[in-house]
Amino acid sequence: MNVQAIMFDSDGTLIDTTKLITEGFKQVLIDFNYTELATDEIIKQHIGGHIPDVFSGLVGEDSSSDAVGKMTAHLDEVQNLLAPTTIASYPGELEMLLELKAKGIKVGLFTSGTVLQGKRNFNAVGIDYVQIFDAVVTYEDGL
Repeated sequence: MNVQAIMFDSDGTLIDTTKLITEGFKQVLIDFNYTELATDEIIKQHIGGHIPDVFSGLVGEDSSSDAVGKMTAHLDEVQNLLAPTTIASYPGELEMLLELKAKGIKVGLFTSGTVLQGKRNFNAVGIDYVQIFDAVVTYEDGL
């Protein structure tokens, strides 16, 4: 069998963003006076989906509400500050991606995040998002 392309998930598969996600959500919840919800246990029960939906599940507001919109925007600001110190790459990850590309295999990325979040997260671990991935599918593409 001749493999022509491989599609990867981002968070938890190619890069370890667990700390970025949990610390970011905790900070936003604290900043919006939901301190009682700002625990690893509660946040980990809700993460994995589109960010407004996560906040909606956490605070009981409709995902299209103004409050959830403000929390979502604030999360980007918080995570932009946290990214350089909270994201980790997995051992041999970059080498594996480069080896696949050297063999002529197309490398794709599938993520529930946005393009800007993907670029930020991969840049934090020294991976050039634009050069490594031949195709990227994000939430913005209609996930």
